[in-house]
Amino acid sequence: MGPLADQAIRSLQVDLVIIGAHGVSERAGATTPNLAEAETNRALISSAGRLAVVADHSKWGVVGLSRFAALSEIDYFVSDDGLAPKARSVLEDHVGQVILGETEEA
Repeated sequence: MGPLADQAIRSLQVDLVIIGAHGVSERAGATTPNLAEAETNRALISSAGRLAVVADHSKWGVVGLSRFAALSEIDYFVSDDGLAPKARSVLEDHVGQVILGETEEA
């Protein structure tokens, strides 16, 4: 993270970037509580052809301090099948594709 990393990352061209999110909401998009991390994430996104955001169901409705991607910028949203139906609906309306993995019972 940091200005030097951000500058170097912006010179790259990658097909797909996969980023984990601290929180995701309809209003805020994908967020993190760390401003430097958000800037580095934005640099990664700007160098990528496609964006995948990974966040388990507990991250829905959580809003960090800084947005790094609006929902409409996300090509793939990867989560688990614990994601609430309302959240699924919102995501399906805004992102390219929602991918849900099955959770295992303990």
